Amino acid sequence: MLGVLLRRLYDCLYFVCGEGTWRLRPHESQVIAAVIDSLPVDKREMVQRQLARSFFVVRMLRGRINTLHYYEGDASLAISDADFADCLFKVRLELNGAGQTAHVTFYEGRLFGVEFKKPGRFFARKQISIREVARGRPKDSYTRVIDRSEHGTTSARGEREDREMD
Repeated sequence: MLGVLLRRLYDCLYFVCGEGTWRLRPHESQVIAAVIDSLPVDKREMVQRQLARSFFVVRMLRGRINTLHYYEGDASLAISDADFADCLFKVRLELNGAGQTAHVTFYEGRLFGVEFKKPGRFFARKQISIREVARGRPKDSYTRVIDRSEHGTTSARGEREDREMD
């Protein structure tokens, strides 16, 4: 109880600083809804139950990386399928005739985040249409690409590999 209260107070600081809200933005909701619609019925219901719970959206890099922090750690809401332990969906969008790709990630069976190449303001008052939803590789998430570009990676032999952002 005290932990949840402290977490909500901490989230208030994020909100005041403009780095988070208690609701998804329209373009985030539309991308997540496309992924939900692509899931089998049982998994679709689990994700909808997760979104019905209290959560806070932390927005990083001006709304490019958005993670959901749930207040209730109810394990029964997690998708038990091992494929959702670390999972990424690529959502191909069309905005005013131009293509974009968004990523929706699941971690430990929960909807974890939605990522975009462009900042959140880019999507304001634009018509978005969903072209395709497909499974991707978790290592291709924008968060991991940024991490690799800033810190490099270590190969199986312990050698450092630096990679550029795609």
